[in-house]
Amino acid sequence: MGYAFRCADDSGHNLSITGGEMVDVREVLRLAVSLAESEDIIQMHKFESNDSWIVTPEECREIARLLGGREGEYVVSEYCNFVDGVSDGLLGNIRDLAELSARAVDHGGIRVY
Repeated sequence: MGYAFRCADDSGHNLSITGGEMVDVREVLRLAVSLAESEDIIQMHKFESNDSWIVTPEECREIARLLGGREGEYVVSEYCNFVDGVSDGLLGNIRDLAELSARAVDHGGIRVY
């Protein structure tokens, strides 16, 4: 089962992640949320299935903040220190999710398929 992330207004911005890769992406996001104490902003259940969830613009703003730039690199590094067999494209997927999230703030959020 793979995941497709699209801006909610169908503006053409999207991202696809395989199910195997999504395991690591989800856990890095979970770690970032935990470290930043952002549990009240980001609803993690939206990343546990591809059931057409809407990640709100507010959640997208926080995801972009948590995963963009050096913050994202730090969280990926911390995750890799404790997990074996991390997907090769993890940092790229995290950067892509942060970029899509930043764009989605002005496009109604992200729909998770």
